[in-house]
Amino acid sequence: MRHPYAAQAEMSDVSEDAASVRTLITGLVFIEIIWWLGSGMVYAAIYSGVFGFGTAATSIISLLGTVVMWVAVAMAMRWFQDRHWMVLVRPISRAVQDFGAVLKLSGGLMLGLSLWSVLPFVADAAYTRPLWQWLLILPFALIATFVQTTAEEIYFRGFLQSTLAARFKSPIMWAVLPSVGFGLLHVFNANTAPEMLQTVVYTSIFGFFAADLTARTGTLGAAIAFHFVHNAVLFCVYGFEDSPEAPLALWVFAPFEGYRGASGAPAGILDPTMILDTLYLLATLTLIWLAARVAIRR
Repeated sequence: MRHPYAAQAEMSDVSEDAASVRTLITGLVFIEIIWWLGSGMVYAAIYSGVFGFGTAATSIISLLGTVVMWVAVAMAMRWFQDRHWMVLVRPISRAVQDFGAVLKLSGGLMLGLSLWSVLPFVADAAYTRPLWQWLLILPFALIATFVQTTAEEIYFRGFLQSTLAARFKSPIMWAVLPSVGFGLLHVFNANTAPEMLQTVVYTSIFGFFAADLTARTGTLGAAIAFHFVHNAVLFCVYGFEDSPEAPLALWVFAPFEGYRGASGAPAGILDPTMILDTLYLLATLTLIWLAARVAIRR
């Protein structure tokens, strides 16, 4: 029987030198330097006030700015591994087929679950964007989200995972540990310690699901679609006034002040509200991943 992760070898077909620890670290340092320099210029443009503050334009520019990461990975792969970044999405026909299948099935499920969760509360929204305005913004928001999610997948499930998988046989080394690292990068997206833990757990599992889809297909098409539908729905359907993507959302709610326990104090890690919400989020994420698995039939 064919191993479920046998396709990962296709993406990880690199020379011993290209998969060395030295090459990997050099590549990662190079990518981070280019990313910080490039993103610094993007945020300088945003905070210059030319596009206003907290507008749809600034949100879209921020997402489009991740193209710097895309370019940095392409340069690192060419210079340090003598590979073109397109090897991560080859064969193109398979990548496109997987992307379309996951987009249709996981995207429909994600949108349906999101609407099911938010529709009972839209009357309490602080602001509902006029439909014509939202529809005008939506194509640009989706393009920007596609750039952002593709850039992250090329970095994490592409360059990083394919290089580690070429050197290490165990998925713990090339799928689990990088996914935990992916989760830790999101730690400051929350305010309190319990919410930070929830965020890290959620994004780490998200990273592993994307790694699983990549290893099963040997190309990034399915993982990019999985990431895209997740972020597109979260960015464009609803948001909170204090979030950077709120200007893209149809419904905008009052700023999220954190989970509260029965006493009104910030909820602790073991607070029932926190636990139930975390379980709901993980259950939803798992359903989206399973839908992707059904879509790619692997």
